[in-house]
Amino acid sequence: MVRDKSQEKVVYANEKISMVVMSPPGYGKTYTMARRIEYLVKNGKLSGNRKILGITFSNAAANEMHKNLDIQDPNLKKRVKIINYHAFCYKILKTFSDKIGLSRDFEIISTLEKKRRMKEAFQHYDVDVKEGLSYLTKIDNSILNGEEFLERLVISSFLRQKLERAYNYYVQSLLNEGKIDFNLIIEKTLELWDNYPEYLDLYRKKYQYLIIDEFQDTNILQYKIIKRLVKGSLDEEGDKKDYIPFQCYCDPHQSIYVFQGALARRYDVIIDDFNPQLMILDKNYRTSSKLIQAICLQLRDGEEISNDDDDEKVNCYIFNNQKEESEFIIEKINEIIEKGVPLEEICIISSTYERLNVIKSQMESREINFIYLKDFRSELIEEKFQNIFLKFDEMISRRDNAIGILEVFSNVCENNNYNRDDIVIKAISNFILRRLKNHKFKRLKEWQKALDIKNDIHLELNWGMIVRENIKDKIFLSSIHQVKGLEFQHVFFIGLENNVFPTYWKCKRCKNGTEIVLTEEESVFYVGVSRTISELIFTSSNEVIKWGNKWTVKLNCLIENIGNHVRFIDYKTQDSLRIENLKC
Repeated sequence: MVRDKSQEKVVYANEKISMVVMSPPGYGKTYTMARRIEYLVKNGKLSGNRKILGITFSNAAANEMHKNLDIQDPNLKKRVKIINYHAFCYKILKTFSDKIGLSRDFEIISTLEKKRRMKEAFQHYDVDVKEGLSYLTKIDNSILNGEEFLERLVISSFLRQKLERAYNYYVQSLLNEGKIDFNLIIEKTLELWDNYPEYLDLYRKKYQYLIIDEFQDTNILQYKIIKRLVKGSLDEEGDKKDYIPFQCYCDPHQSIYVFQGALARRYDVIIDDFNPQLMILDKNYRTSSKLIQAICLQLRDGEEISNDDDDEKVNCYIFNNQKEESEFIIEKINEIIEKGVPLEEICIISSTYERLNVIKSQMESREINFIYLKDFRSELIEEKFQNIFLKFDEMISRRDNAIGILEVFSNVCENNNYNRDDIVIKAISNFILRRLKNHKFKRLKEWQKALDIKNDIHLELNWGMIVRENIKDKIFLSSIHQVKGLEFQHVFFIGLENNVFPTYWKCKRCKNGTEIVLTEEESVFYVGVSRTISELIFTSSNEVIKWGNKWTVKLNCLIENIGNHVRFIDYKTQDSLRIENLKC
């Protein structure tokens, strides 16, 4: 059942028509996708045994789509596959990787192991390790694969040659051991399809319709997967009647993964390639606040929406320093709690984790319950609980079947005094238990179970979403990037200072008269604001701690875009301030 006219047009559109659907946050995108899938399946729009493939950028988005589907319908469950890009390619390689010289029992290495191996490769080819790792980060965040990136890198030919040799040495050593890293999963799938197009055809025959989510976060390699699925081999133009139709959901204003090589606002690439219809979801279901809706709309469209009601504005408090700011936030949180609002509905966000350090320390000293999402980044979890992964590695390398996977996991937790109530330990334990209910998984040898579990943890567990769903009675502290896709009743958006957000380097170029582009910063600002359901509060400090030093700063330029919806207040005097006297 659809909820508005824009959803109706998308859900009940002709199944042979491809379309790009503009879908702002909170406008019922996931709900609409789920209803579209249900409509196609329940109304006999799929022929034979063909299925719908829902493919997305993140595990969180895939999980959310699953929740919105009527999973009680067994026919629906059989006809739909919802998965992220890496997990989709992983399953392809698990079936056909031997065709390109890679064992089907390949292992995905962790971020920590990747850094260790790359250090060894740099040392082997006499590359400065610190410099080499900086290029490794650029390779990981590039829209290109490693070899293409290094070919285009503007450096001396001597250094490029050493970097290429080190990187190729790293890749080849992985492949020789039957291992790959996260980036290679998609590269190897494309290699398989390019060399053996018949295997691409298998998947094109299997899936009759594509649902593509979060296209603005898709990079070029991921888009190559989409193009091949839609039109087949890139060597042949083919008959457009044979193209697989799709719905592509996109919001270019949420493009905050440009640093990871995302296509950003270039959603027009899919329009240029396939000429789909353009549709727009036009009703906000996240917030009933007309003020928050107006702010988000103004940030999206750039056109000022009049607001002459001074009572209907978002407060932006200006503080002398971060200590003063932290004391205010804690005081305000106590007021919110007294109204009966659960702690988990309160979130404090900033563009960087560094900007959250002072409020974090204040909350620790006052024993206020909070969750710091930075602690749940994959590499930190791998490091904190590395003995679990090391034990799995040991089982895999020895082909050890002596003890069951669940018992091995329990023994590691006991021997290392891991708290069984820790959210990470509980998530891994529940993940293993769910897998053990699968008959195909149960038939595997124990070392193969360890291999599958380890690989799937890298591919399928979204720690931010797990924390959001399982943590109660704790306030969320997070960077904006880690709360994308989440929503909260009360949001404190702190750190609206120049040299912080935007960064020092961009502010410096601007101050020197160089024209700068703030497209990504504007998107990050928009994503932060749109996490709000009920109440949004902005803060800015005249003095901040940055890189271990005190900096004197001013209000940033980004908030000027919605200045007509914001009341600027000097916290000390409670006087209203004019933005012209505050901004840099």
